[in-house]
Amino acid sequence: MTITKTMIINIQPIGSRLLVKPIEDDKQAKSSLIVIPDTIGKETPTKGTVIALGDGKFPFKVNDKVLYSKYGGTELKENDIVYKILNLDDVIALLHE
Repeated sequence: MTITKTMIINIQPIGSRLLVKPIEDDKQAKSSLIVIPDTIGKETPTKGTVIALGDGKFPFKVNDKVLYSKYGGTELKENDIVYKILNLDDVIALLHE
């Protein structure tokens, strides 16, 4: 996702936290059906795009894709978009796509 001037984000993480916009899994795209994943009961990592960084030291930058713990961080909604604020320790890997 590329941040454009029309997108207004009023969230700035602090310290070693980062703001991530989750990348929706193509297999489980939004629909009116209830989806029960085959990995139920297993903690699977989730992909996301880094939107903003706190003032800590990070091995990645804004717009990088990362893999993070599914249950890590705090979920919030801004301008009808769901984001996650993660601690640096919640990030598992930097993705090279």
